[in-house]
Amino acid sequence: MSGQEVIETPRNIIVVDDDPITLRIQEKMLRDWGYKATPIISGRQAIEAIRSNPPDLIILDINMPEMDGYAVCEELKKDPQTAAIPVIFISAYNETSEKVRAFKAGGVDYITKPFQPDEVRARLATHLDLLAKARALKLSYEKLRRSETMRDAMINMVIHDLRSPLTSIGLSMEYLYGEAQETLDEDSAALLSEAVKSVKWMGHMINSMLDLHKLETGQVKLSFADCDFSAIVREGVKSIRDMTTNCAIVTEPFSGSAMVKADKGILLRVVESLVGNTVKMVSEGATVRVGLREEPGFFRLRVRDDSTPIPSEFHGLLFDKYNATKVRAMKRSYSTGLGLPFCKAAAEAHGGSVGLESHPENGNTFWILLPASMV
Repeated sequence: MSGQEVIETPRNIIVVDDDPITLRIQEKMLRDWGYKATPIISGRQAIEAIRSNPPDLIILDINMPEMDGYAVCEELKKDPQTAAIPVIFISAYNETSEKVRAFKAGGVDYITKPFQPDEVRARLATHLDLLAKARALKLSYEKLRRSETMRDAMINMVIHDLRSPLTSIGLSMEYLYGEAQETLDEDSAALLSEAVKSVKWMGHMINSMLDLHKLETGQVKLSFADCDFSAIVREGVKSIRDMTTNCAIVTEPFSGSAMVKADKGILLRVVESLVGNTVKMVSEGATVRVGLREEPGFFRLRVRDDSTPIPSEFHGLLFDKYNATKVRAMKRSYSTGLGLPFCKAAAEAHGGSVGLESHPENGNTFWILLPASMV
């Protein structure tokens, strides 16, 4: 409180040694340095005391009857409640093999007897300082995680609430367009048509964002079944083509079926997102080619454009939810919303992968690779 001295609780250090004289010396030494010292004379008693009242740090002798220091440390490291407590070994053993064994058991330091008090004091201060920083970092991380969780929840709540009125607007505009297009002049009809398509794009983006959130949080359970990937691609391309006026979408022929085990609804969204992202990003009059091909054990969907190649340093960023927003903040128009991160999450949930290739003469190729179904 303001105007009052803040009294800090002394750091609690447990000292474990089977020699009563050494134990008393270490206890006095620690108390003189301002620590709270708890002496314990056996390994088994130490484990019970540490579990009931975890200390800030443990000073542990190695050569003890019944249960030596190595066994004590290994036992503590198995328990999540005590695993993070730093253990400093103090022993008369000076062999390298003993020191290596101590570190393998989980110790953070090793001091050889007879020890110098100043050395022990300096090492204690170092490890307690590291512990304080680790705890502060953990608290900061937990605070940040709670903040991000709350922010994501609020964003997704808003997005979810937007979907219903947006759907209503879209249906109303489509109805008006169907009823009035013959009575409107050409420019007015074109404007209304563009407005209808824009509402559909907004709905598509909202669905991708909601689906990504559900995939990441485990709120959606995928219903896997044998699906014809080629049929889903045709359906997805048709959906995007109905909303597109700025470019031509060419579907390359694929003979036969391409059976994959997938959630059809989610896979259709993936195709729409992958094709839709390219369509929205290419320049007026560009050509987007969508093709499916069979590879050993897999089917690969490729969405190619003839635009300016995307620099390689952005390839991985576009599929990451957080980095994708950073790329947009840099005024780099390589993706729309969170469609590509959704594609990545969905592809990985299906045992597949996504990626991007750019070539100076061939533009950009976004792809998704899915395992073929063993039917």
